[in-house]
Amino acid sequence: MISALLIFKSDVLQQVLSKILQSYYNNQLEIRCLPTLQEAIEDLEQKKTKFDLIVFEHQGTSLTMSKILFELGSGAKFIMCDDEPIDITELQGEYTIERILLKSVELEIPKMIKKFEIFGHLPAVAGIDDAYVSVKPDIVASYCPLNQDVYIKLGDGKFVKLFHKGDPIERADFDKYQNQKGVDLFFFKKTEYIEVLNKQVKRLEVLAGTSPIPEATIIKEVVKSHAAVKDLVKQMGFTQEAQTIAKASVAMTAKIIGSKPKLSKILNDLKKKDGDYVSGHSVALGSVACAIAHKMGWNSASTYFKLSLAAFMHDITLDDKLAKVESLRDASMAGTFQSDELVKIKLHTVHAADYVRKMNEIPSDVDQIVFQHHEKPDGTGFPRNLSGKFISPLATVFIVAHDVLDFMNKHGGESMDGFLDDYENMYKAGNFRKIWLALKADTKL
Repeated sequence: MISALLIFKSDVLQQVLSKILQSYYNNQLEIRCLPTLQEAIEDLEQKKTKFDLIVFEHQGTSLTMSKILFELGSGAKFIMCDDEPIDITELQGEYTIERILLKSVELEIPKMIKKFEIFGHLPAVAGIDDAYVSVKPDIVASYCPLNQDVYIKLGDGKFVKLFHKGDPIERADFDKYQNQKGVDLFFFKKTEYIEVLNKQVKRLEVLAGTSPIPEATIIKEVVKSHAAVKDLVKQMGFTQEAQTIAKASVAMTAKIIGSKPKLSKILNDLKKKDGDYVSGHSVALGSVACAIAHKMGWNSASTYFKLSLAAFMHDITLDDKLAKVESLRDASMAGTFQSDELVKIKLHTVHAADYVRKMNEIPSDVDQIVFQHHEKPDGTGFPRNLSGKFISPLATVFIVAHDVLDFMNKHGGESMDGFLDDYENMYKAGNFRKIWLALKADTKL
């Protein structure tokens, strides 16, 4: 059962929004309505009630009362409704907040809740689609042989069983439906897809015990695992199964990196990558970050694991289009992104860090690397506009690795010398300068 708190002066608006929310959640929603922030704050202080969702009307220009509400309602997801734009950037780093205009609140509320569902902050509304999980053709084909039923979705929203459990399904069967019949997605029942993921974890464990380790095969499997986790997070949230396969994949990545990762080899391998951009980029980023850390003398297995896990998770909420954005400013000026896409880009570091914090038995500072991976030494990054001296050492390594990959993707065969020339003025102080000097001394690594 979801619990929501509505804070609006208008009784009529309270009633309207209550009906909208109850309809959205099929009447599986507990709602409390109060007229002012002051009364809501007093209520929270006295009753210690925990809400999943707080939707409130903000008046005036001061954020004082809102900040108190955020603190007392910590753990809830907030939707702030106002008449004039207010800068809440600093608060979005600490709390999950969306903002909409008061005049369009009735129209926008369902969209905002859907956004929370996509990020896994609120449970999705139960429906027919929620019994299934979609999987891309190349991914499902790579899992063969399968021992689960496979479905396709018809135009009227019905799911039809295409392959039955126990059928001798091969990759060619999926290729036929994709290439000849234009089937873009196949579906498993969620309960059965868990078995598929568990099988993938076992596959990684078997590879881990192979000697010598087949590096190309492992990278391929880890990229496939990343794509599976990314789709799973989008559809089911960051489940225990998603966490397990993420940790197993990262352990394999860190293992094949070895004690002396070579940046030159990694960058050369980048030219061969194909398939899902986000997944290939994430696996490559972990390797580049570890190579740079090794050059700096930070070459412990723990460091490699942290950087590899941060790379695996850093863009887990984004699709290929959004993950290719290098700068929030560039994305805003491009004019090709919708407002909700810009918000998703801006907050993806926050949401990915939230997912990392949900994982058990991992180093405590991985979430900080993920949270800071779009900051810049001159303070022009996001989400907190931190300058270099406030960015953690491992996050600095990660940011440089990210810049290297972006540069190489943009310039193709350009050498590391070109990258170092371009970034000399950017990396002029602190740990950024130390890394620049280390790379300049030996671009071959």
